[in-house]
Amino acid sequence: MAEETHSPCDKSDASGSPCNAEDDFKGVILTYKVELSFNGSKRVTIPDTYIVEDIWNGKLLAAKGDGSNITDRKAKAEQLVEIEVGNTLVSILCHGKRSLSGDLLVMLKEDQLSAIFDFLQPDCTDIVAAGVEADLLPPNSLAIELALDNSAREGQIAANIKMIKDSKGLLAPLSGHERYLTIANSHFVQWARAVDAGCKGPDGSQPTVSADLKDLLVKGWSWKIISNEAERLWPTLPAFAAMAMNSHNSTQIASNELECMMQLAELYRGGMKMDEAVLAVRHSAPACKHYLEDVAYFCKMYSGGDSFPLLKCLDTYCKNHGHSLMLGEEMMNHLAMYDFRLPGQSMALTRIGLAAVMLISRKHADGFSRLLFKSDFDKLKGKDTTRKLDEMFFTLWKQALGAGVAPDVGYICWGNAAVRMVLHILNKEKVAKQEVYKSFGEIVELFSQELNGSVRVTTHSEPAGGSASAGSAVKDLLNCSSQEVALFQNAHIRIGDKYTHHDYPDQIFILKAVDDKKATFQHVPLFADALVVTEELTSLKKRRATKKEPTALCPAKLTTDRLPHNLEMVQKEVDKVQATALLMEAYMNNKVGDGVLAFVSNPSNLAVLKKVKKKEIKLFPMGTCSLVPVKDQTKILEKAKHCVAWYKTKPYQIQPFKSFNNFAKPEETGTLCPYYWVRSSGDDEEISLKMAWVEYRGLHIPILENEEPIEPKTLLLKSSDPDEVFGKGPSAKKAKTA
Repeated sequence: MAEETHSPCDKSDASGSPCNAEDDFKGVILTYKVELSFNGSKRVTIPDTYIVEDIWNGKLLAAKGDGSNITDRKAKAEQLVEIEVGNTLVSILCHGKRSLSGDLLVMLKEDQLSAIFDFLQPDCTDIVAAGVEADLLPPNSLAIELALDNSAREGQIAANIKMIKDSKGLLAPLSGHERYLTIANSHFVQWARAVDAGCKGPDGSQPTVSADLKDLLVKGWSWKIISNEAERLWPTLPAFAAMAMNSHNSTQIASNELECMMQLAELYRGGMKMDEAVLAVRHSAPACKHYLEDVAYFCKMYSGGDSFPLLKCLDTYCKNHGHSLMLGEEMMNHLAMYDFRLPGQSMALTRIGLAAVMLISRKHADGFSRLLFKSDFDKLKGKDTTRKLDEMFFTLWKQALGAGVAPDVGYICWGNAAVRMVLHILNKEKVAKQEVYKSFGEIVELFSQELNGSVRVTTHSEPAGGSASAGSAVKDLLNCSSQEVALFQNAHIRIGDKYTHHDYPDQIFILKAVDDKKATFQHVPLFADALVVTEELTSLKKRRATKKEPTALCPAKLTTDRLPHNLEMVQKEVDKVQATALLMEAYMNNKVGDGVLAFVSNPSNLAVLKKVKKKEIKLFPMGTCSLVPVKDQTKILEKAKHCVAWYKTKPYQIQPFKSFNNFAKPEETGTLCPYYWVRSSGDDEEISLKMAWVEYRGLHIPILENEEPIEPKTLLLKSSDPDEVFGKGPSAKKAKTA
């Protein structure tokens, strides 16, 4: 049984007179801004309104200002958590207790509990290896009583039960004797509970209990315990206390941007305004202190609302990768403020994806991510592909939160897909040392497989077992075979991989088998039998792995299918060239003689200088032909009927050569093609040229010709309604021959 110390106020003081709690001592529960100091060295700032509670007489007194009405009892304060209000020293309601680890649970939000067993093995085993000094634990041991309210207490216990269940045997089960929730020293306490309960470590081994650790588990150590009444009056007190207790490490491990976002979210959910939460976090001296406003803006705008689901996703995903880098002031500003120039899109999910890529990057320097830069953001600005990417993120997000999907698994699956897609669209997969995917469709398919369990997703909190990687498994090199030793000494050797050897230049071998005496390699020449080479295991180091593919013959059917004269693609090019050649040939064979036509500018027009007979003028278009895609045929045929020729029942748009328009600058280049200089008119009496189809060696060409004689010095005009003649193309009847 843990032995409690005396309360700070006994029934009488040193002189024997009764103790007046209101005059002698007042516990203080802070609700807003003061300097909160733990053990004289750990501080956090919160606003300057506070509530003074008379804990011994059950009275609640409100006070505002500099705290001058609070009595300073330094003799009592040594047992209490100290707080400075203005220049007056007061104390949070707190009493001393010597507690066993079995009395304690963890005071953390449910979504943060997985962090406990993420750090158990490396942190705590190092402490035990160095020796457990019980006298060093009390200054950093702070806890709070379980809540009095039944529903609140059940929530606290349920959160711990979930954490224990998720640990898959790493943490000790509840005994039913727990009375307090740890605010500081939580990781060590849970490890001590696990050792005391005989839990195995992540590697499956049983921790060794040293003599000093055994003594600690039996006797416990001194704790400062905050009353549950304090949390009832000030719900965010545990979060403040935890932040303050951790802030003394800020010179060694300062909080990064993501950790600050999580702190801001927790304080906001606890009832604080965001600007007040920013002040509180700033006084814990985070590494991003000087640009905390950008961090807060990102947290406020792009976290998915006041439950912060996107932030939880980002935090879970980064913890699953075991580390989280700093972004730096410039990139944090871009994440929060960058304008992607896509109206109607908040780009919240894209920003979360970009943050995830940077936070888990393998490319970093001095703890700062060095994978993405502003130039990468610029690549996404104003692009339709970026809009589609953000919409795709939203679709996957809904699936990740779907029924039957565990939140942690959904978060990790979405994070995997987001990182892959961001790297793919920025073409940075190789730079990031990640797998290269052919398309977004391939990434979406992998996301679906991970989400439905057909492809296993490993979470960082899962203990290592039979699925441990080869790199972390223990090797028995004393009783292993020659084959195992050879493969261990030659990590580059794997069956099925490709290798080269200096004795066989320009030949690529595939490793077929390895036994205790030899390795078998095979090379397949083009026109000879396979070459099989066996080598002693000691010679494997001479082999060099290669990514080159061995020489190979193209299969006969594939060869036939891909010959140019059998490819539809090539035939289309041939038809296009033929159509262009026939168009030019038809023009040359039907050109109007010199001195008949005159070109007019401002506005452009065409005139005849001499009298011409009926159907003497036939104007042919000139230019290059390109096949009209099937999907564009309706649009192009409607808008440009007179600029389309038909060849082998397919429409070809005629692209005219550059026109010569400025007669005052003869040095300029360009052509004067009469067909394109004829103006349109809606007056039938003015029309002198009619449109008609002619056929020239299989090419159907739209031309302009005069159906009546034309007098000299007449402007040539055509109908403004080509549908009268053309319809949707050349007539099915036999056309005129040019």
